[in-house]
Amino acid sequence: FLIPASEIPSWYIWIYWINPLRYILQGLVCNEIGGEPDGDAILQYLGGWSFGDRWWYCYVVILLFGFAASAGCVVATRISWLQR
Repeated sequence: FLIPASEIPSWYIWIYWINPLRYILQGLVCNEIGGEPDGDAILQYLGGWSFGDRWWYCYVVILLFGFAASAGCVVATRISWLQR
């Protein structure tokens, strides 16, 4: 589930900003419902996300590829470890 930034206690807001999954989710949600009639209202409720603000899209792409590469490395090392 998703808790909007406005509802997170102030002493936990740092987790919201450093969580890479938030940026991935933000990118996917903005891509899917951004530009729709009701989509902009939903994006504003979720923390002021904007379909027009695209400066952070490169972070989303980097994080997606980073997670995929990390998962691939972990799987590759575990498979080679199991073959011993």
